[in-house]
Amino acid sequence: MAWTTPITWTTGYVATASDLNTHIRDNEDYLKTEADTINLVEQFQPARAFDTIYQNTTGKIMCICVCAGNVNTRTRILTGSTSPPIASTSSVLHVGVTYYDSQTFFVATDFYYTASSNATLRLWTEWEVH
Repeated sequence: MAWTTPITWTTGYVATASDLNTHIRDNEDYLKTEADTINLVEQFQPARAFDTIYQNTTGKIMCICVCAGNVNTRTRILTGSTSPPIASTSSVLHVGVTYYDSQTFFVATDFYYTASSNATLRLWTEWEVH
């Protein structure tokens, strides 16, 4: 269902059921359908590896969470509009103890991203944000 430009109501005009259905009910249905998709995300856990460059080709903003760690390790997230990405989004260093953490970041459409690490990759989850 598509949006219909609402009628400009004038004094004395007698609205019909068809007018009200088209300009109020149908447009409210359209708005509700659009609103219902605002918080919709698709979660997936693709086969990903450290030190590999990926590109967001989904046409949507992506939210990515990388969980990694171990003793004496560093994990660094890089994003950018060019390959290889050079903007450091975050960096975590684990010294002296075994420790796992999650780093969450957003990637714009057509941007590149990578996680560089000598740690153990525990989980890599991606969401397309609609």
